[in-house]
Amino acid sequence: MRCRTFFTRNLSLGGYLLLFLNPLQAEVNLASALVAAKKRQDWSTTAETAIRWLEKDPSQAALLEDIAHARLQQNEVDDCAKWLARWEASVDQPTAAMLALRGDLARLQDNRAEAREHWVASFELAPSQEVARSLSDSDLWNDVDLTDYESTMARVAKNYHFVQALKVTTEAAVRERDWTRCQQRIETLNNLGTQSGMSTAAIFEAVVGQREVLAQHDARVKNEHSGLNYARRADFFRAQQLLQLAIEDARKARSLAPRMVLPRITLALCLAAQKHEEELTNLRVVVRKNQALLDEKTRLALDKLDHAASESLVKPMIFLDRALVLASTSQPYLALDDLELAGPALKASAKGWTCLGKCRAIAEDTTGAQQAFEEALKQDATHADAWEALANLAMDRADYPEAIRRLTWLVKHAPDPSPFSKQRATAEARLR
Repeated sequence: MRCRTFFTRNLSLGGYLLLFLNPLQAEVNLASALVAAKKRQDWSTTAETAIRWLEKDPSQAALLEDIAHARLQQNEVDDCAKWLARWEASVDQPTAAMLALRGDLARLQDNRAEAREHWVASFELAPSQEVARSLSDSDLWNDVDLTDYESTMARVAKNYHFVQALKVTTEAAVRERDWTRCQQRIETLNNLGTQSGMSTAAIFEAVVGQREVLAQHDARVKNEHSGLNYARRADFFRAQQLLQLAIEDARKARSLAPRMVLPRITLALCLAAQKHEEELTNLRVVVRKNQALLDEKTRLALDKLDHAASESLVKPMIFLDRALVLASTSQPYLALDDLELAGPALKASAKGWTCLGKCRAIAEDTTGAQQAFEEALKQDATHADAWEALANLAMDRADYPEAIRRLTWLVKHAPDPSPFSKQRATAEARLR
């Protein structure tokens, strides 16, 4: 009897222990599964495991972060926002991690201003490497005052030696001509031991080596706040790969001398490199692979014409000459602007009308191009470029009789008639 009572009591106690241990074991299993899912970046399993665990133990508020983060990684915007809101509601004040995740969510929705606001607030609460990296994205700061960007990058650089943050603060040192601080930043960049750090350091080492040249540009700007002086210093900065300083000087040059084109081209090249698409579009400069196809000879010619165009009294012929140079370097929209300014000089120039026609053709205004080429022949009936352009337009619209007529003239009068003979043969074959 005593033996039966003993076993009965122990079996009852064992049952209670099993009831107590089973939930604990379940939590251990869920915790292990969660860690494993996060480690292999299986975000669907991460979220599902955390949700199951939370259902069993609602007091585990930390799981809300895991769920919200997993949903963000899955690009589940609405679900991420829902779980993030629950996580935020579980505390009195938002934490740095909450603000960081709120910034990540805003960036996923392409809301740069909101993302920036939350990341800055997170970084101020508790600096983290991940948030610092997010803040170092230059695209995030396109629509804000430059001083805000530079001051934030200075705070980032104090905590983390990210190349972008150090680059921004070193460029700020060059702007202030603080060569001591510049040298300190160069040393820090070199000490990173990375390729990007050393290549960035090399950019600023080259600038330091060109201090005397920069001082000469500064002296000219100080003596005369002219568009030309700012334009030339902008070109210097662009050549040294200091794009932000080049942008600032190019904008200043444009405001002082709006009729100059080189600052416009320099500004466009820098904006293209920094992917400022909206402002770049408004400039109407053709940029291909961050180049504007200007060789040194063309740049010198444009520099002289810009100087003449910035004078108070400008002859219309200056604009016509500059339009011809711009058209030859695949800048049709800038050339069209100059041809408008050329006015009287254009009216009597076959070259000018042909240039206008070519620019209009590139801008897909074929009717306007046709009219301009015909006007060129009124000024000079033997202008071969106009005959050739009209033949090409006729071929494009399949007007083969007209094309044959134009090409026949070229075969008779062009210095090298062979390409026009072949083109005429093509037109005749298509007419049959």
